[in-house]
Amino acid sequence: MMISVRPWLLIVSMLVPGMALAQTPAGQAPPDYDGIVPALFADFAKGDGQAATKLLTERALPGTQAEKINQIVEQVMSMTRRGGQYLGANQIVRQPFGPRYEKAVFLMAYERAPMRMELTFYRGKGDRWLLKSFSVQSGEDTDRMLNDDTRSPGFIGDRSGTTF
Repeated sequence: MMISVRPWLLIVSMLVPGMALAQTPAGQAPPDYDGIVPALFADFAKGDGQAATKLLTERALPGTQAEKINQIVEQVMSMTRRGGQYLGANQIVRQPFGPRYEKAVFLMAYERAPMRMELTFYRGKGDRWLLKSFSVQSGEDTDRMLNDDTRSPGFIGDRSGTTF
């Protein structure tokens, strides 16, 4: 009986590569990507879109369009008009793709509505995390994307206890 279990475990581990790496253990804080994440959410909490834009522009991979960063920051800043006061954010997905590339998804809470933020990071020469892409979803898109997130091998839910 033990022999039949081991091949099954091997097959499952091969079907879901990196699953063990993708999860942050309970009680352990997820990475802050060299300070980008806490600084970004602190800027959003203060309502400081200019500081958020500056941070993202400085820490983005070369060639990232400044106009796109401006549009996304404006979308986040406008959420307080629609969703009410910003209440904080929790990381719900951490999915590494090797040691130099990671996707992180955050659920941003507002009084009346949530917003989903997806950040991808790349660690190139010098081992400093840089922002590769940045997107936000609100409204009906939030529900659909969060539903997809729960099926991700990197889904960590609310086990981290980290609120930004």
